[in-house]
Amino acid sequence: MNVTGLTGQSGSGKTTAAHLFETHGFYHIDCDRLVHEKVYKTKKLLDEISNIFGARYVACGVLDRRALGRLVFSDKSAYNRLMTAVKPYVVSCVLSELKAAENRLVILDAPLLFDYELGGICRQTVGVVASDTVGRIMERDGISEADARARLSNQRPASYYRERCDFIIENDFDLNSLSDSVGKIADVIKAGVTA
Repeated sequence: MNVTGLTGQSGSGKTTAAHLFETHGFYHIDCDRLVHEKVYKTKKLLDEISNIFGARYVACGVLDRRALGRLVFSDKSAYNRLMTAVKPYVVSCVLSELKAAENRLVILDAPLLFDYELGGICRQTVGVVASDTVGRIMERDGISEADARARLSNQRPASYYRERCDFIIENDFDLNSLSDSVGKIADVIKAGVTA
């Protein structure tokens, strides 16, 4: 199976890039969707989160994502504890999704690809970076500049992705430019499959 890891900064345009890869025939596995729809609904993990952070974050068996987000984006130690708890569940979900993908070209859209140690299952990795991630996050999530900056404070700089990824997309232009970049990378990946 040919798995391409797609990662990068929050607000850089990864989701749009992932959908563009879909138009080139890639099967899209969206880690954020898996985390929200499956991982954070796993009773065992919810019990762990309740034990680590307090029952107020898991009311009636449902995670209060907004409250937990405020905590972990303002406290690096809390963020690290959450990542440690969540990681095995995410990896398990991704491996299950990969089995369902069979022998298709896969784009694994994972903002925390390297934190979850999923880079090892990828044949190649693509990093998406952009200059104005603060403004994009504010617009996308409807939050203040202070909240956007707090969210980014726990994230890696663009240089982190430039050092680790096989391909880098500088997403500072328009959608056509992003589409062209994705198309070129998709062609290289497909050529490698057929070579």
